Amino acid sequence: MSDSVQALKRQLEDPSVSENFSELLSIFTLLANCVIAKQYRVPDSLVRSINLTELGKGTYQQVSEKRRFKPNELKLAIAMAIGSADGLLVDPESDVAGLRAALSAEILARRILFPYVFGRDLHDLAAQKYPEKTFLNNLQTLALLRELPPGVFQEGKTVVGPFGAILSDELRLISARTAVPGYLCSDETCNSLHTIQLRTGDTSIASTREYVNEYISKHHAGTEDGHARVVNESRVKLLDFTTVEPSEALFDTLSDAFTVPELRLVSETLLRNFLREDGSRAHLSKRFGAIVTSPADFVASLDRPSLLQLLLTFKDKAVVGAVDAVIRDGRLPMEEYEIRVETVDRSGAGDSAQVGRLGVRSYERSIVAERIFGLLQRLYYDAGILEPADLEYGLGTSAGTGPVDLLGLAVRRLEPRDLLKDLVLTNRRAAYEAAEYLGVHAPDKLERDELLESMLWKLGAPTEIVFTDLDRMESHEESLLSANERSSEEILRGHISNLFATVEDSLQRALAFSTWAMTADHFLLENGFQYDPLPDAMQLTWLDEMAPTEVGALALKKDGKNTLAPLAAGFGRLAKGLKAMQATDLIRPEDQEPLICRASPRPFVFKTTVPYFDLTAESQTNVLSALHEIAALFSDVIVAKVRNATVHGNNPFPSAAEIRLAVDRVKQGRRLLSGSGLFPQVFAFDGRTMDAFGRERYRYIRGERRVDLNWPVWPVAPRMPLHQPRLVIVDVASFGAVGPMRFSLKARPGKDAYWDDWPKRWKVERHYSGTDRSELSRDGFAESAPG
Repeated sequence: MSDSVQALKRQLEDPSVSENFSELLSIFTLLANCVIAKQYRVPDSLVRSINLTELGKGTYQQVSEKRRFKPNELKLAIAMAIGSADGLLVDPESDVAGLRAALSAEILARRILFPYVFGRDLHDLAAQKYPEKTFLNNLQTLALLRELPPGVFQEGKTVVGPFGAILSDELRLISARTAVPGYLCSDETCNSLHTIQLRTGDTSIASTREYVNEYISKHHAGTEDGHARVVNESRVKLLDFTTVEPSEALFDTLSDAFTVPELRLVSETLLRNFLREDGSRAHLSKRFGAIVTSPADFVASLDRPSLLQLLLTFKDKAVVGAVDAVIRDGRLPMEEYEIRVETVDRSGAGDSAQVGRLGVRSYERSIVAERIFGLLQRLYYDAGILEPADLEYGLGTSAGTGPVDLLGLAVRRLEPRDLLKDLVLTNRRAAYEAAEYLGVHAPDKLERDELLESMLWKLGAPTEIVFTDLDRMESHEESLLSANERSSEEILRGHISNLFATVEDSLQRALAFSTWAMTADHFLLENGFQYDPLPDAMQLTWLDEMAPTEVGALALKKDGKNTLAPLAAGFGRLAKGLKAMQATDLIRPEDQEPLICRASPRPFVFKTTVPYFDLTAESQTNVLSALHEIAALFSDVIVAKVRNATVHGNNPFPSAAEIRLAVDRVKQGRRLLSGSGLFPQVFAFDGRTMDAFGRERYRYIRGERRVDLNWPVWPVAPRMPLHQPRLVIVDVASFGAVGPMRFSLKARPGKDAYWDDWPKRWKVERHYSGTDRSELSRDGFAESAPG
């Protein structure tokens, strides 16, 4: 190690110098990826705070003697080159605060621009101003960005956006870029989001940087730049690898899945929490360059970009705490099956920040076990709350086992739920320490079972199975049978009413789901093979068109409030409508088939526009049989008599034997709805295996039931989900080799007006230079299979 490298290493061992230098490099990264006009000139303010080293000053002098560059451009170009094998060119102790303030002024004056990539604003304006253009020149780029809010990005602790460039409490990497989320191409079989390439100006600073970099490479080259290695090691040490909080992905989710009023609610809560914890209004006012008196008043006028930049200036823990708080206290209500995620994966990191009824969590399946290791290490070895001997005792292992072996034994032997119950929640201090580590909001206000569920959620363990209608139906069946032998007529009426209210709820969901699943062209739907659990009576319009009923009492209501008779008849109508259709009339146009199928022998699964006809012949028979049997069981005369006993007081009350028979029919129908999957059954991912030949198997479970999905397969089934935390699986409907019909769950149930008609599908220029191999690789489950 050379003397200069050793000297740099010693210098960066000072945390204040290391942090300052890291921020300097972060601001240089932002400058390297901004958009400026061709006429842009580097102002004095941007270089005044930068100090060059002796090597940098010498390089400045040498280059000045060879070429006539503008002084500010040359100084900035040398500083942004950072260093070489001969040493650093820029002083690590340059004035970062001054440089950040200068960048802020340039952003606020709109001389330095960043594309606003969150949400859909840029996409919509580009489609309006420059329809179907995928590459914009500098003038077009400037015209586009000047009509949009300043782009929000973060490098290190510097956040750019509508407030300018400001300092964050958290280090993040939400990097600026000029390739932005754009459009769908004209190929209807392709659902990849293509980019629009923006262009910065061909400026004097750009040509100066190019010359300087070439000069340094020529005159200061070495076999290895040891200074770069020392700098990178110093920056890595600033990252906190122990946190389980989401970071970059969280802001994709907040941007895409939260409305502006919801973001204001979170921001107001965050500011109030900050002030409650002894933060000052003066500090906030200085940070945002505006007087902050009331958090509610301050956020009331902020738009989405400003709110996102505001949130980015706080630590992840504080942001997550604010989101969790507004969900926990009911100000932001969440459905039990609701899990909000990003619409656009901008980071490409592979993880996802999910927001559900238990708050925020970072979800990446591969790090759940790693988090458990970290939790046990903290509780039993670092925090001094529990002792290794306690862990040995809890695991029933011999004394003296090393910590590495103990931790590994705990993670291998116990399921996450049992591990938390047996090794964490047995001690109050340990439970609260674990809650702090996992980011559980206000653990002291939770019952033990609630705390357990919140911890499992934060860890990233598979979520509990949703849609409990059939479970409630089973419970009411047992209650009615138990009361049937010993209760009064009045009590029985209550049990009968409870049972059939649940039956009708279940049949409504099952009929809407079955009709949609069997008849909608999922391959071409905007959200292909994605089930929206929010009730939608419009899914039943197909029955009125293809299988109308002449019996008025059996007509289905559009408001979704249907009784037993029309619901039971609906399953028969669905079977009748499917049977009456001819597959030959539903063949998909050839140009909608994937290119790989048109160019090779590989078969395409969705040959028709009605998925029922793409099922195997055996599955088609089984689907019709199940639909007819469900209709028969729930329209049974005895079932109707028992159900109507609570509706019409003048009807003779059913006997105990009739009640038993009706419950038996209902029980058969429930089991058929569940076993067939015609009532949406949510399975949780339980494991993945791979053999030496690359054959993979994905296991999904629901209670004692198990479904295995294989990869790869020969038939091509684009958009069919495979690698998801939860899948709705229709057991009775098989596509043969690609497995059963299945759907992912829509992250945010219901219609979202903000994302309607996004993204546009554009015609784009095609070239004669050959086929892109990526076009041929859009295979079977290409969009959800592992890379």
